[in-house]
Amino acid sequence: MRSAETLVRLSAKTFSPPRAVWIDVAGLCGDVQSVLTNKFGYYEFREIEAGQTYAMEAFQKGVRFINNPRIINVTDQIDGEDFYADDPTTSR
Repeated sequence: MRSAETLVRLSAKTFSPPRAVWIDVAGLCGDVQSVLTNKFGYYEFREIEAGQTYAMEAFQKGVRFINNPRIINVTDQIDGEDFYADDPTTSR
């Protein structure tokens, strides 16, 4: 890690279903961090480099998420990058 890096926290939650969802954050240089949501759907990345652009994606077998994957620009702490499961009954 370079000493000039500013590391920030990225956190939010998933909805319907909230638990056991993998969230990946991938940097432009290919580094990937993954976390698993807790039983309430919350997740947190504690060491995301500020000033960078990342791709975020939520994964759970058999579930599609709205606005997934997405691109985020991290400049400071981020709370609220929530993921919502797509309701298959309304998308057909």
